[in-house]
Amino acid sequence: MAGSGCVPVGPVDSVSTVEHLAHDVPVFYLEHGEGLPVLALHGAGVDHREVMACLEPVLGGFAGYRRIYLDLPGMGRTPAPETISSADDVLDVLLAFIDGVVGDVPMLVAGHSAGGYYAQAIAGRRPEQVVGLALLCPLLAGIHDVPEHAVTVGSGDLGDAEFRDYFTQFQKPWNYADSDSTAARLTEAGFVGVSTGLESSPVRFGDAASFAEFVTTVICRPYVACLPDARTRDAFIGSLTRDAAADDPPFELDYWRLNMRARKPGGC
Repeated sequence: MAGSGCVPVGPVDSVSTVEHLAHDVPVFYLEHGEGLPVLALHGAGVDHREVMACLEPVLGGFAGYRRIYLDLPGMGRTPAPETISSADDVLDVLLAFIDGVVGDVPMLVAGHSAGGYYAQAIAGRRPEQVVGLALLCPLLAGIHDVPEHAVTVGSGDLGDAEFRDYFTQFQKPWNYADSDSTAARLTEAGFVGVSTGLESSPVRFGDAASFAEFVTTVICRPYVACLPDARTRDAFIGSLTRDAAADDPPFELDYWRLNMRARKPGGC
């Protein structure tokens, strides 16, 4: 998204936090910098800090970008009233937010995971306004022909017996689009200059406390919610943290990024 004309600058930046009423929903958001608006949408179950931690180290080094990080309805400091009952309702709130905060000027949109789902929808509704779209490990709509999961090497029951019975509802693995199918979808949607690729991007934590906090609130959030009480939750996270401490290197999570670059004809 940065483009060849971007000039690196120092980290000094203007920051503001505010709420904007969009379809009667007070949407909390934070802004960095001035210039071409960049609306950044986080994934499910977290808040604006998740995607801001991914993008700000990059975008914060360049002048000319007004980075807008909001909390999606029902997450962070943005409530979800009873009027919101579907993804279409969330999209309507986001479009009203754009009208009120960004206006009708050209803008960039970036989204991670579920935020990528809404970012695609915004670009589809506002093709003349959205001049750049970045999707980070996006949630993609539609039915995909994904083979059933098969264990090639295993020792019978997986996981610690102490916790296994709490997670019986998780039957299948998550599946993400690969580089080639993502490129095909972007091309089909009318983008040009499409380039996609997978990149290894492991994340290492400095100590047991920071590792445990991250897996509790992000990676294992839906699993921790299945555990019946604080003692069991602490034991589960403690078990994961002890295993991570024994890894080489310790406290490292194996992430892969699906990188994408594309533009709409006539955009910047």
